[in-house]
Amino acid sequence: MKKAIVVISITLLLFSCDLVNYVNKGNFKIINSYYRRSNYKSVLISKDTEINNGDVVNFDVITKYDAIDITKIDFYWTYGIDDPDLWNYAPSQSPEYQKVGTDIELTGEFIFNTSFTGVNWITLKGIAFKKDGSEVVDKIWFNIDNLGPDIDIEPRDLSVIKNLNEIKVRIADGGSEVGVDYNRTSIVLKNSSNELLSLKQPTNSNGTFITEPIRSLSDGEYQVTVIAYDNIGNPNSKSTTFTKITSPKNPANIFLKIPIWNGEEVKGKIFLEYESDKPLSKVILDCSCYGGEYYPNVFGSFPSIDVNNPSQTGIIEIDTSFTGKNYAYFRLFSLDIDGLSSISNIVWCNINNIY
Repeated sequence: MKKAIVVISITLLLFSCDLVNYVNKGNFKIINSYYRRSNYKSVLISKDTEINNGDVVNFDVITKYDAIDITKIDFYWTYGIDDPDLWNYAPSQSPEYQKVGTDIELTGEFIFNTSFTGVNWITLKGIAFKKDGSEVVDKIWFNIDNLGPDIDIEPRDLSVIKNLNEIKVRIADGGSEVGVDYNRTSIVLKNSSNELLSLKQPTNSNGTFITEPIRSLSDGEYQVTVIAYDNIGNPNSKSTTFTKITSPKNPANIFLKIPIWNGEEVKGKIFLEYESDKPLSKVILDCSCYGGEYYPNVFGSFPSIDVNNPSQTGIIEIDTSFTGKNYAYFRLFSLDIDGLSSISNIVWCNINNIY
């Protein structure tokens, strides 16, 4: 499981490319590779910074090579690490290379744009053609992360509430475990006139921020906007809109019954049973790939599912094929017949549709 970007040029030295023992392979050799930052506005760095082999990057890859008595070089890429010692493919998988360009000028460098993917291991391979018709191959690999953190906001989008006791923001980053730059997180509250409303200084506990308005809110529509960054500068933003109303009614209590598979490994189709103490007009199943001891429950990191014509009690069928192998957490968001919103308890499982 990753939203305008400003392009600038920053070149970072990655590694000397002692990747595998390509001894006496001929007259084509990748010498080293650099990364040019492609999607993060920052202060220009005048001095190159070395990055070790396999580090996470969000840059264009500039591959430097030596080529003697070569007529042309074709470059290919594939997902994963194509190396016998570091192979990270499933048993039924193997590298499937796609051609990304041809260097006939033999300039000594090839630029590989990484913006086509979010978070993935990539192998870049050069096939050089010698004058005698034989080929020489060399390759490098790196871990790309072009996605900012996932963000979850409560009150959830579409919420209709009687009181606002707190604004809760959860942030987690699944991009190669690079983590969140919590100090750069911003939380903004605006009313329907687009006026900024003051918030108390947020507290942060392992990616869960809690704040509240300094002054009580009158009835009306409001928007919360959050901007967050990961530790290599990838940004993400999210906004939710909620409505505060005065009502003599209380919101529904909606509850997910604890399934037999709660906390267990599942695959294929699973079922969730719920009940409410009031009739419901809208039910949405929210899903998260984060939770447990290390991450807050960031709902929206997996797609939400609308429940059509929801009854007061019901069973929801979930096809877990939306992911291959992930932990998954589920909750329900509802609007009742009085127009008030509720959020249920959370249940979870370990989805494994691969093996």
